[in-house]
Amino acid sequence: MKTAFDIVKDVRGMINVPEVLNYIDGKIYPFVMPSNSSKQNITVSVLSANNDWMQEATVNIRIHSPNINGTLPDLKHYDLISKIICSLTDSQYRDTFHTEVIEPGRLYRDQDGSHVCVVQIDYYSIQNNYKNI
Repeated sequence: MKTAFDIVKDVRGMINVPEVLNYIDGKIYPFVMPSNSSKQNITVSVLSANNDWMQEATVNIRIHSPNINGTLPDLKHYDLISKIICSLTDSQYRDTFHTEVIEPGRLYRDQDGSHVCVVQIDYYSIQNNYKNI
């Protein structure tokens, strides 16, 4: 069974590449980012995961970017980054897992008034610890 930490490591490895890093001035964090950050950051977290022989998980990739003029979301930046992330995570097959984009980018207003764009993916992994298969 893969834990949430394993899943985040797999997905973060897919997007922690120059194609994404060249367009953000912050970092790609597992689970949470520093609360006082004013940079363009990305967080990867697991919303849910099961423990079936074909393990399924839902992963959120959250794109954080400071507002323009204090109140408006940076739509150009969100559009660009979400498209790059979707291209790196949709229908991707690796040795121990594969991913599919299920939500290609939805914009939300965060509690502090900033905005976040969420790309949601499904993650699948065949577990190798089942003895009866």
